[in-house]
Amino acid sequence: MDMELRDKFISLWKKYFNNSELPLAFYYTDEEGRAELATSGSVSRCIIGALSRVRKGHSFCFN
Repeated sequence: MDMELRDKFISLWKKYFNNSELPLAFYYTDEEGRAELATSGSVSRCIIGALSRVRKGHSFCFN
């Protein structure tokens, strides 16, 4: 991730959306090692169950 782009996005988000939570982002890649692989039983029930941890800044990879 380009940290300069990330920091600029967060700065602009705070400017225009005050204290609103940052949006969640989803994308597809064949690259491994970008996030923790969510294995069976490592997250609550399904991708929806993992959102509370994602909203706190944790990255997940679902296969």
